Amino acid sequence: MGIIAKVTSNCYRDGKTTPCPLPDEFVIDEVRGPMLNIKYLGNEQKYKRFWEWLKTCCEYPDMLRANEFIASWRDFYTFREALDSVGVEYFPTLAEHLPDGDEQGITRADESAKALEEIAYFRSLERVDEAPILVDTERQQDISKGSNVLGGALTMDRVTGFDLGFDEKGFFVRDRWELNRELFRAMRVQQTVLNPEEFYVEYRDLDGDRSFRCSAPFGQMINGEDGLPRAYLRDFHIEMRAVPPSRYNYILDPLTRVFEASVETGNAVRWS
Repeated sequence: MGIIAKVTSNCYRDGKTTPCPLPDEFVIDEVRGPMLNIKYLGNEQKYKRFWEWLKTCCEYPDMLRANEFIASWRDFYTFREALDSVGVEYFPTLAEHLPDGDEQGITRADESAKALEEIAYFRSLERVDEAPILVDTERQQDISKGSNVLGGALTMDRVTGFDLGFDEKGFFVRDRWELNRELFRAMRVQQTVLNPEEFYVEYRDLDGDRSFRCSAPFGQMINGEDGLPRAYLRDFHIEMRAVPPSRYNYILDPLTRVFEASVETGNAVRWS
């Protein structure tokens, strides 16, 4: 689940579509897009003909100049945190128009132009904030950037009730069913599989003598070189790093495309 943004093309207005099979019932609504202004019940066959026509009526499928998956809700809120870190006063249009839960709505072309200016400013920054990064020590690969969403939890085990994640103070195991009681925390961790059939693992603090055993592994299980099951994340640690704007290209790029399509066509971005 996540956010999708759409911008209707001007093909019908400009006479660049095949003939609509239901011209008298066809409208382009600013909020809902191309549609029929008749009830669905009792008109099922008309809707079927309309939807089939809409798929291929012009050069853009479904008459959409832009149709973008923007981000998952988790990644979206991580981006919103980044805007807050820089200062939401620099991004008034994005703050007002990006969807928030059920309040999705539309962004008209003039606001899309302002949003593009704000995205350009965000991209121009040398750094956005400082954040914890989960690093695979064994492979020297970044795995994930920390987030305040769900209190930093990445895995929420339904069997044990344990939340596993990380923040600026390190990797943690919390008991969600006991008011988030912290069971283990460390900056550098070794995860050892003790019983793969029961997903039983041990977390060991590599900077101290603390360890914790539970049936809530962090990450996937794989077969090691010896053929025995092991954790993919066997040795990992948390680093604090400056985060550049490019870290958010996953959402900046599709946002740029939909806002540019809105400005180009003069039509609103529709959020869903």
